[in-house]
Amino acid sequence: MRRLARGWAALGGVLVLAGCAPRVTLDPPVATPPADFSGTAMPGPGGPVTIRQNEWPNLTWWRIFEDPQLESLILEALARNNTLTIAVQQVEIARALVRESRAGLLPQATLAPTVAWSRISNNGPVLRETRGQLLDAYALPVTLSYEFDFWNKNRLALESAQAFAAAGEQDWRTLYIEIVSSVATTYLNIATTLAELRITEQTLAVFVDNLKFIQRQYDVGVASALDLQRAKAQVSTTQAILPDLERQAQQFQHQLAVLLGRNPGEAVGVRPLDATRAPAELPGGVPSGLLQRRPDIRAEQDRLRATAARVGVARALFFPDFTLNLSAGAASISTGSLFLPGSFAMDFLASAAVPLFRGGALEANFDANVAAYRQEVAVYQQTVLIALRETADAVSQVEELTTERDRLRQAVADQDGSYQLANRAYRAGVSSYLDVLDAERTLLVAQLALAAVEGQRLIAMISLYKSLGGGWDASDGQPVPVSSR
Repeated sequence: MRRLARGWAALGGVLVLAGCAPRVTLDPPVATPPADFSGTAMPGPGGPVTIRQNEWPNLTWWRIFEDPQLESLILEALARNNTLTIAVQQVEIARALVRESRAGLLPQATLAPTVAWSRISNNGPVLRETRGQLLDAYALPVTLSYEFDFWNKNRLALESAQAFAAAGEQDWRTLYIEIVSSVATTYLNIATTLAELRITEQTLAVFVDNLKFIQRQYDVGVASALDLQRAKAQVSTTQAILPDLERQAQQFQHQLAVLLGRNPGEAVGVRPLDATRAPAELPGGVPSGLLQRRPDIRAEQDRLRATAARVGVARALFFPDFTLNLSAGAASISTGSLFLPGSFAMDFLASAAVPLFRGGALEANFDANVAAYRQEVAVYQQTVLIALRETADAVSQVEELTTERDRLRQAVADQDGSYQLANRAYRAGVSSYLDVLDAERTLLVAQLALAAVEGQRLIAMISLYKSLGGGWDASDGQPVPVSSR
């Protein structure tokens, strides 16, 4: 009874010491979409924009552009992009760490065969009859050990590893969307630049024809030297635009090749800008579900769970560890008797390890994990704000660029009519060539602006789909590919 009382007293002392573990309240993050994000509308420059509920972007949202070449390039990038491959390996590392953490909840078994040989000294402080003897020892024990997870330290470590692995998968999905968007954006940048190049070349051909006409008029004394010089200057100025457009197209080509996992020198085919289609209306979405939809937000939610679990692990380190060790097997002085029944041996040990003094290391570790959680709360809230801003910006851009595109179309049509009138009037000798030059320059500027705005509008559509999460929702089980072993 006295030994039992001493045991209970020791256990009570251990629990009293464990009661000194610090406590902290982990406040959850607060992230609420604005009222405009009602689930049926998104904020736009002219007021809330109605959303069609059944048109969430899906995993192949890029098909809205009806461009098979773009679709082919996106699929190639997803198969060959090196950055995406790196992300897959990072996910596999996180999954392996989960399996490693899960092992902490299970008993550990070790087989440790030993062979020992020794000779007793003739001159040592030993019994006379043992001097000079040769001793052999053979053992074949199996050791089982198990740590009781009373304070959920190992379970919380597993939970943290699982949450970090889940965050890694969401990071892969974020990168997936980023690569698709980058390929589509670069593709449309190439198409836009080539459209501007084609417009400039066509306009240059008109300028050259006009120069030839004026040259003939000048040769017969009808046109003035000033008109001829103006026509030459217009041709030279337009020719100077072409190298810059060609350089831009080449740079975008190199960028797209790298996204596809190709060498930058390889040419990539691109369809004309006017062959790429996009829906006239805004794509649908449910912005009130944005927080459950975007993988970057879901990744931060997983990291919040992981850091919260690590706070629990840090607190559990203040409590004692209870471990059971059982060693059983055969032990003998000769191999011939090692497997006889009388060679069976067994040891049993129950132990508790109580942290008494660590120089403040446990407290510092706990404080660091609490600070990491609060940091992650701020990161999560900032990620949500950025997501809401990106969505609102994308909606505004699509609307404003659509309006600008429609107005520029009318401006090009009007300016083309003005140019035709000025050109006919000049050839008829009614007006000066200065009117033709002004009309030509204005028409070229309007045509280039229309091509640029149309490309920007399509790119803004890509940004809108990207800001809405590309194609994932809470039930969307797009798996992270696993590399072959």
